[in-house]
Amino acid sequence: MILQIKKGAQTGMSVDLNFWKYQKGVCLDNAAVYKKACCEQEEVGGLEILPIGEILERIAASFAGWIPLDRFHYEKKEGAGSFQISTIPHIHYNAVIHRAKTQTKATSFMRFGRGWANRPCQCKTAQLADKDTARRLLQELLQKSIGRVTADFLRRTYYV
Repeated sequence: MILQIKKGAQTGMSVDLNFWKYQKGVCLDNAAVYKKACCEQEEVGGLEILPIGEILERIAASFAGWIPLDRFHYEKKEGAGSFQISTIPHIHYNAVIHRAKTQTKATSFMRFGRGWANRPCQCKTAQLADKDTARRLLQELLQKSIGRVTADFLRRTYYV
């Protein structure tokens, strides 16, 4: 498993840090592992599974003075500075709710390596007038959207 940390600033400069650990007795060409795993986001045999949860906890403790947008994205409280963490393999999921005049749409986006899928669900915006009904309907839209994008994603994924 690969851990990637991308540090960027408003100046347009960035640094990518990539970490992996070989299984006991395995020695591979580091440049080839970097190219295949980090750049092409393909699985490389012979790598240890990293304790991602523990690493994320240690990063959160070490950067307690930063603003955590979530477990994978941090911004500096003062001045320019930010970094993001990603793991390979790692499924990235995002959801967007777009409320327009007549239609409200919940769209789920899922990415794994070079594969991706997105699926929307929608309802009439007028149905969201009541706060409790709106909360329930938006939850249903997101759940349907997640179910659909997951099904699409699984159809496109091949296991060897």
